[in-house]
Amino acid sequence: MKMILAAASMILLFLPRAGAQTQPAIPSVLHIVNRIEFAGNTLISSAELAKVVGIKEGGLVGTRRIEEAVGAIEQAYRERGYLAVVSDNFLQTFQETGTLRFPITEVRVAEVRIEGLHRTREPVIRRMLELRPGDLYSVSALRRDADRLNTLGILESIDASVEEAAQLGRVIVVWKLAEREKTGYVSLGGSYSPRDRLIGTVTLTESNLRGRAEHLQVSASIGSIKGRPSFEVFYLNPWVAKQTSLGLRAFTAVRYRFSDHLVTIPGTDWYFERRSGGQITAGRTLSPFRQLSVGTRYEDVKVENLPLQFLTPTIASADGKVAAVSGESIVDRRDSLSYPTSGYLSRTTLEPAHASLTDGGSNWFAKGSGEFRRFFPLQRMEIGTEEVRAGRRPRVLAARFVGATSTGRLPFFEQYFLGGTVGLRGYTEERFWGKHMVLGIVEYRIPIGRSLTTHLFTDAGDAWGSRFQFAPSAPTIFHQHKSFSPRLGAGFGLRYTTDLGSLGLDFAWGEGFHIHLTFGPAF
Repeated sequence: MKMILAAASMILLFLPRAGAQTQPAIPSVLHIVNRIEFAGNTLISSAELAKVVGIKEGGLVGTRRIEEAVGAIEQAYRERGYLAVVSDNFLQTFQETGTLRFPITEVRVAEVRIEGLHRTREPVIRRMLELRPGDLYSVSALRRDADRLNTLGILESIDASVEEAAQLGRVIVVWKLAEREKTGYVSLGGSYSPRDRLIGTVTLTESNLRGRAEHLQVSASIGSIKGRPSFEVFYLNPWVAKQTSLGLRAFTAVRYRFSDHLVTIPGTDWYFERRSGGQITAGRTLSPFRQLSVGTRYEDVKVENLPLQFLTPTIASADGKVAAVSGESIVDRRDSLSYPTSGYLSRTTLEPAHASLTDGGSNWFAKGSGEFRRFFPLQRMEIGTEEVRAGRRPRVLAARFVGATSTGRLPFFEQYFLGGTVGLRGYTEERFWGKHMVLGIVEYRIPIGRSLTTHLFTDAGDAWGSRFQFAPSAPTIFHQHKSFSPRLGAGFGLRYTTDLGSLGLDFAWGEGFHIHLTFGPAF
C-alpha cells in the first residue's frame, strides 16, 4: 500500500501575506520598540512567541530585523506541525506608535476533497477523517487520517496534498485515493513463533463488503505440533451507527503458551489450550483521540498436558468455561500509528467474569489493567524539509508501562503470563504467571531508510501471586513465586516493515540468551 503526504509547509510559498500587495516600502531605519503584542495566536502562547522573535521592549529595531521575526514565528508553527501567516501591514502602525503588533493568521482547512473512489462510498472515507473544514490545519492530524484510511485495507494508494484556497489563511486538503482492484481474495500463508512453531493458514477475506468497508474473514490453520487445526470467523462493521463499530467473532482455536515443555520428563507433550466460543465488541469514538468499547465473551477452554501432579493445589482438571463482560477506554494522542515519534497512548481495561470449572469449582473473578505508552523524538525534522519528503524518520525514545491485577480465584488459563515476545525479552516465552503483573519497556529506535529500524531495549517486569505453584522438587524451569520479584532483560533488535506487515528479530539477555522472532507492529 502506497502512502504519500505532500510537503505541508510548501503551502507557505503561495500563501501571500495580507497587505503585501498595497503596503508601501518602509525605509530600513531603526525605531524604538515601546511594546510587543501578538494577535490571532491560539496554538502558541504570546510568551513563547516573544522568546521566538527575540526582540526586547525598549530596544531599537529595523525592518530587516522585523522580517526575521516574522519568519521565526512562521517557523515556530511549522516545527509544531501547523501553518501560520503573519501579515506585514503592521509596519506603518509600528513606525507611528512604537507598538510592534504581529497579526497572526493560523491556517485552517476550507475544504476536504476526496478523489478516485469507484466502489467505496464517499461517507465511508469522510467519517474516518479527523481533519475537517474549519479545523486548524495540522500535519499530525493529516498523518493520523492517512493511518486510519490505511487500516481499512481497501486502498491501494493514499496521496494527501494541500492546495491554496481563495481566502487568505485557508487551505484545501485533497485526498487522491486508488482502490484495490480486488478486496475479496483467498490467501495461503505461514508463520513461525517459538510457542506455536510452524503454522499454515488459509484465509478467505472480503474487506469492502457492500462498499462500506465492512470486513468479513474466514480462516483455518493447522500447526506443525500434532497437526491440530483452528477455525475462526470474524466480522467487523466500522460504522454500525454514528461513531460506533461492531465486531463479531466465533472460533475454535489451539493456543500454545510456552516455547518449552513445562516439565523435563521424556515423552511429555506440549502444553496447549483448545478455546472455543464467541465474542462481541462494540466501540464508540468519543473524540478524535478517545475511544470507548464494551464487549462480552464466552469461552469453553480445554487444557491439555498441564502436569497437575507437580502443581499445588491439587486439582483433577484445569478445564473450564468462562463468561465475561469488559469495558475499555483508550486515549491515543500519538502523531502516527505506524511509526510514532511523539505523543502518548493510554489504555484502561476492566473485566468481571464468571468461571465454571470441570473440577467442580465455580466462582466470580475480575481483572483490571492499565497501559501507558510515551514517545520522545530525539531529532527535530522540520515539516517540508528534504528529509521528510524523502520519507526519513527521526530517532525516537519509546517507553511502555503496563500494570495488571485481579481479584477472586483465576483459572489457570486466565492468569497473566509474562516473558519473551509478549513482554520481558531475554526469558522463555510466558516464563512467569500470576494474579498480578507489571512490565516496563524502554526502546531507543534508530531508523535506517524507509522500512528498516534498529533498536536497543531494556525490559523489566514480573508476574506473581499465582495459586498454581510447582513443587520445589518438580523437574521444571517454570518455578513461580508468590511475591513481587522483578526481572530484567536487555538487548538489541531489528524490525522490517512493509505494506504486508512487520517482522522483528530481537537478541536479548536475561535468564540466559534468547532470540525472539515477532510478527506485527511494535508498541
